[in-house]
Amino acid sequence: MINNNLESNFISAVVYVRNNEVNIIDFIEKINEYLKGLFSKYEIICVDDASEDNSILQIKKLELNKSFNMVTIVEMSYFQGLEASMSAGVDIAIGDFIYEFDNCLIDYDLSLIGDVYNKSLSGFDVVSAVCDNGSWTSKLFYKIFNCSKKIQNNISSDRFRIVSRRCINRIRMMSTQIAFRKAMYANSGLQISEVSYKSNSNKKIKNKSVDYNTNLAIDSLILFTDIGYKAAVALSFIMMLFISFEIVYLLLDYFNGVTIEGYTTIMVVMSICFFVLFALLAVIIKYLSIILNISFTKNKYMIKNINKLNCNKGEQK
Repeated sequence: MINNNLESNFISAVVYVRNNEVNIIDFIEKINEYLKGLFSKYEIICVDDASEDNSILQIKKLELNKSFNMVTIVEMSYFQGLEASMSAGVDIAIGDFIYEFDNCLIDYDLSLIGDVYNKSLSGFDVVSAVCDNGSWTSKLFYKIFNCSKKIQNNISSDRFRIVSRRCINRIRMMSTQIAFRKAMYANSGLQISEVSYKSNSNKKIKNKSVDYNTNLAIDSLILFTDIGYKAAVALSFIMMLFISFEIVYLLLDYFNGVTIEGYTTIMVVMSICFFVLFALLAVIIKYLSIILNISFTKNKYMIKNINKLNCNKGEQK
């Protein structure tokens, strides 16, 4: 029997999974229970980013749980990181609104899931659940990002978000390669908002790849801010100052008849100039590598398998 008090919009919940065998079942069960009490039609999509534990086996156990509506497992061919994996899940989602859970940590009251949905109904295409007491590294990154951004909206470190189908379609029209989803959403021209909360847990998000997060942060700063340009200009200016100083120094020595004195200083200044030069070249090379990767990479991601769990098979006659 259909409960007419439930929301009629079809909802997709995309969950990123990476070595979460300990808490994945509890996370999905809680999300499912809340979605079932709020929406008449929904699906849960678990994207496993080449987990090295038994996360997949744990999720497949949900097939024995009749309380679930629809669960899909997307297995990535190899570790491809959060952005590519979540893009794979969002691409197969069919919901009018899509929840994006970038991790399996629940440090909030589940009613927050409904709060961001209700906020989106008031005219916002992207609504994020932002934790007030996030990590200092995330706060530092987003502070730098927002101060140097080329996009119209600020972004924050969030636990999850809801995105409208209109926003997803617009992003696909803007680019086939999505380097950083939150920046793309903020640059979509649509209305975005936040719902803040205080964490009720001291647990940390595990299984983060430091190298991946560092590369993502650098790429995002270069693609969506003008910090790379500012750095290149600053380095060029510094080099110009050092070269000007060296020219003046050499002229003074020449007119004073000094030919050897100051040789060490000259070498130091030249070393600094070469350092700045190579730093400038590194910025340029990084720009070019990102452009080449976006322009010539055909596959956004590689999927190994998509498996839809038949959770209601026990009820079939």
